[in-house]
Amino acid sequence: MNLNGAEHPLPTLLRTEVHVMPRPVVVGLDGSPESFTAANWAAREARRRALPLSLVHASLRQTGDLPVPDGEDTVGHWARRILRDAEKELRDRYPELPLTTEQVPTAAATALLERAEGARMLVLGSRGLSGLAGFLLGSVGQQVLARTTCPVVMVRANERSATERAGDEVVVALQHLTEAPGPLLDFAFAAASARGAALRAVHVRKLPSSDYGYGLAAGPVGALDGDLEGQVSRELDNALDP
Repeated sequence: MNLNGAEHPLPTLLRTEVHVMPRPVVVGLDGSPESFTAANWAAREARRRALPLSLVHASLRQTGDLPVPDGEDTVGHWARRILRDAEKELRDRYPELPLTTEQVPTAAATALLERAEGARMLVLGSRGLSGLAGFLLGSVGQQVLARTTCPVVMVRANERSATERAGDEVVVALQHLTEAPGPLLDFAFAAASARGAALRAVHVRKLPSSDYGYGLAAGPVGALDGDLEGQVSRELDNALDP
């Protein structure tokens, strides 16, 4: 009751809505053709998964960086140009994509590892060499791959990475079927689902020695429950079943 004898009106219930920003796809840019190819791949992936995209360039020069003219002003201008050119290209291609750019005055590996902590994935360009060296070349890539906790995607700068064709598969390699890595399978299934693509799981098993004819069950291969290929296939099915 108030002083005049009238009842107080019931309080109005206010609902507070909390909006949690989705974790972004982060891509590292260094001005190389490989990094711009990686940025385009990352933009497609971010749009496909309805995630924001973050372009990051570390402006602290290190041994092995792309050569640019000396001078702090010139280096800063070069860094801003890298981000500006990439941003313009991606906004023209994907105008609806939430996109931010960041120039970080620190070493590239440090900057990428810090931003990877809150990222859905980290995307880097890969030098176009054949074999394993094509993915691990460069100290930045090695440091990031060894220490980051989020998925890291290495994108080749070639014709196939520039476009995706109908019928393309997502391939996941499983080494130990009894300890199949959950995060790896989660990522592979999500990537395939986002593309509407098939997921191909691959496992390679060393064959028993032909000298003795003994297999995995400490007995003749023929004594196994079915052939060796059948047993391994069942193990693979069990690993994928969850």
